[in-house]
Amino acid sequence: MPIVALCFSNKGDFKKAIAYFDKAMDHHVTGDSINEVDLYLTRASAYAQLGKHDMVIHDATRALAIDPNLADAYELCGNAYFEKKGKLDDAIAYYSKSIGVTPGYGAYCMTGEFDKAIADFSMAIQIDRKLSDAYAGRAKAHLEER
Repeated sequence: MPIVALCFSNKGDFKKAIAYFDKAMDHHVTGDSINEVDLYLTRASAYAQLGKHDMVIHDATRALAIDPNLADAYELCGNAYFEKKGKLDDAIAYYSKSIGVTPGYGAYCMTGEFDKAIADFSMAIQIDRKLSDAYAGRAKAHLEER
């Protein structure tokens, strides 16, 4: 069933994809954490395409409860909070958590706080000096700051 859900998701039919993800979750084998994480993340992505922010947060948070090292889950939560009016602080908190998992996310660029974005990118570079996205993000933040 997850394959059918992914097919619908790839076609852009997110409502059908979610229905099949739900069926897959119903038949999920408890203890198979890798498969469970994938189901939560892919269903959260489908909810994101439909603008169902609360459901995105729910599924991404469930995935993080299983594996707290999922940059994609932090990003999904951050995006969902960012798109909810008045939730910018929550979005930044999730984006900032993603830096420790996968350095290079620039949450503050979205809010126009370029000095803080530069600091985040600089931290990412300290963690991994080969991370080209962090250098590019920092350069872009410097340009936008002007």
